[in-house]
Amino acid sequence: MLGFTRTPRNEKEGKNISIYNILRKKGGVSRSDISAITKINVVSVSNYINAFIKNGLILEKQIGESSGGRPPILLDLNRDNVYAMGLHIRNSYILGVAVDFGIKIVNKVKKDIDAGNSEQTIIDTIDLLKKDKTNIKGMALVSENRNINITDLEKKIQDKFQIDLYIDKASISAAYAELIFNTSYPATPLLYSYKDIGDCVFLLENSSFYVWDDKSQDDLAYLRPWSTDRSIKNYAREIIKKGVGTEIIHLAGGSIDKITEKEIIEAAGKNDNVAIEILEFTGLNLGVRLAYLVNVFKPKKLILGGGLEKAGKYFIEPLKKSIEKLAKDEALKNLKIENSALGEEAVATGAAALIVREAFMGT
Repeated sequence: MLGFTRTPRNEKEGKNISIYNILRKKGGVSRSDISAITKINVVSVSNYINAFIKNGLILEKQIGESSGGRPPILLDLNRDNVYAMGLHIRNSYILGVAVDFGIKIVNKVKKDIDAGNSEQTIIDTIDLLKKDKTNIKGMALVSENRNINITDLEKKIQDKFQIDLYIDKASISAAYAELIFNTSYPATPLLYSYKDIGDCVFLLENSSFYVWDDKSQDDLAYLRPWSTDRSIKNYAREIIKKGVGTEIIHLAGGSIDKITEKEIIEAAGKNDNVAIEILEFTGLNLGVRLAYLVNVFKPKKLILGGGLEKAGKYFIEPLKKSIEKLAKDEALKNLKIENSALGEEAVATGAAALIVREAFMGT
């Protein structure tokens, strides 16, 4: 089973990613431009570029302006006929995207999942995503549906499509999407918190990222998410099992097992005191944890995503207050806390973008 490469494993991969990041951000640059930015000598840059061209990842598209002598050839990502795909499997639906190597969505498919035929639904989604695209460098699969056997699904996909398949975490894909699509983020560390259990990812500007199961540094273990027992919906279920009256249970059709964040947030919007207290309590607790991470990693940005941004003021405000109260002044000084600006496409698109990153890193 392939997983995303967290950080470059050697000098070559590091230089590949450095050059890719320049092409992704700027495009229309020459070999000498890349050499000047990366401090890699022009001969070496040319060798890397030639490998990218040979693999169809970039194109020599136009001639630049000359200050005398031969005009430089400008380079850009191949946005014409090379693609990557990302699929995000939720409990009730699957969302898939195909992107070109400029990370532009060229196809999107969303299908409801039939619990009795979920694997076939996923296969059908991939078929629709592919259409006439033949030069697909890889596909990423991110599943948050515990009813799907990923090992069986992986074999069926690879047998049918004969394609490199990566399987990894939703938090990583969503965090990477934040890094590459929001150009206002500073060129300094970014901490991303996914969902209400704080599945955190720490990213650097060079697109290296760190998660809790990375053994390279002891501090990374602190990024590990809480148990789902401490999630908003499970906390609400425990309270309601004790006989507490609330609009939440009515919105869930009278079934405790059907309570999700959606019903809790909706009930809070109707001024249901129990729902408000649940959101405030869980927000306060997660804020305590994130304050500790801010102290350890000292990010310039803390992004709240994975639906966390939809929890509203009753959750977000206590969370921010905990951070402001418990984080050290030096860590808070330049910190900005923001909700994710990306919608439901974040995980699928981020996963596809990571396939592009893998293609460059491994060339």
